[in-house]
Amino acid sequence: MPEIKMYYKKNQNYQVFPVGGVWGGLSPNGMVNCDFFIEKAENPESIIIDIDEKSGVIKEKDGNPKEQKLIRDLLFGAVMHPNTARSIGEWLISKANEYENLKIKGKEK
Repeated sequence: MPEIKMYYKKNQNYQVFPVGGVWGGLSPNGMVNCDFFIEKAENPESIIIDIDEKSGVIKEKDGNPKEQKLIRDLLFGAVMHPNTARSIGEWLISKANEYENLKIKGKEK
């Protein structure tokens, strides 16, 4: 098999996202569709603040809704062939195993 040298270049739209999970499934044509998300509390629509006239200190008076909603903020989606999904999954598992092995070695010292 011929050897190929691969170069890495960041696209002008390259970004890093803090991912907390993934949700998705199979598309009708058999592709794996996944949306990566981060979970967080929903921001209030508005808040009321008090400003102390003497000190200028700003204090939040009312901003906690009675019912706090949790949001899964979808950051980006990816669509891929099942073989690609399997390859990415195996790579992720290998990195998680690598981390676990480092933790175990660190405890032995």
